Amino acid sequence: MPGTLISLLIALAAVLPGFVTVELTQRQRAVQSGGDAQSIVLRALFYALLIHLVWSWWTWDLVRDLLGGDWADSVLPVVEWTVVVLVLSPIAVGLPLNHVLRTAERNGTLAWWHYALGGRDARDAWDVVFQRAAAGGAWVLVHLKGDQPDAPRIVLGKYGKGSVAGQSPAEHDLYLQELWAADSIGRPVEQLDPPRGMWVAKEEIAELYVFDGDPTDDAVRSGR
Repeated sequence: MPGTLISLLIALAAVLPGFVTVELTQRQRAVQSGGDAQSIVLRALFYALLIHLVWSWWTWDLVRDLLGGDWADSVLPVVEWTVVVLVLSPIAVGLPLNHVLRTAERNGTLAWWHYALGGRDARDAWDVVFQRAAAGGAWVLVHLKGDQPDAPRIVLGKYGKGSVAGQSPAEHDLYLQELWAADSIGRPVEQLDPPRGMWVAKEEIAELYVFDGDPTDDAVRSGR
């Protein structure tokens, strides 16, 4: 039993950095519906191998001390190795790589090495539009379905850091952090009082328009 437990811990330590790295690289990125399990596993194993190769000298020294029976004096080095190799290294690789891939996907500038590291352009227009909107903020005009006389047919709102748009493979619903009143042709007039946000289900969206600009700006109000 102890031998089996040790084997499981070794196996876990071998692959864990790669899977943590992959999870971090997918943060706030749209992915293919259903995912690509085989590709994710292979990429995780690649990152795990890369991280362990970088720290192989330290791992070898630690294993040599443990095999020599120096268990009492190796507790602190084992803890330090665990923190650096299994926790800090995946974070140091995953978060910067996530930023690089998100930027390339948002700008449509994916190169061969982006694809090799997990970048994907197999997304729909919704994902692309709201990835770009999240970078600098935008204003969203939504035409709602239905003909209920007591329900608003148009929603105008601010899409910023407090807003959310479902990315693939999640449902494409939308939360706008700030609502504005619009005139008869959809130009912003003023923020609703009291301030409020609004969630819009995908099934309720008939048309959606995204545009830049500050609605308090006279140029935006006048349509110039």
